[in-house]
Amino acid sequence: MSDRVEEIAPNLHRWLTPSPHWREGDDQETGGWPRDVGSLLYERDGTAIVFDPQIGADDAALWAFLDAHAGAAERVVVALTASWH
Repeated sequence: MSDRVEEIAPNLHRWLTPSPHWREGDDQETGGWPRDVGSLLYERDGTAIVFDPQIGADDAALWAFLDAHAGAAERVVVALTASWH
């Protein structure tokens, strides 16, 4: 498992990735983007659901984790929880 991935409940994993929209000086309280954004992977009954996936192209450890989990699923679903995703 990638050292950035945390199992927060059975079959539910979470990781943080730097937001591509964050800029130095951003402050969420004033409407700026957070520095890190969370993504989730939930696995059940042969289905892997990835919520708001943020994955850097060069993040080999995270890609390997997702390949091992979502790649082994019968079905993969990507769920976006906000219109700007």
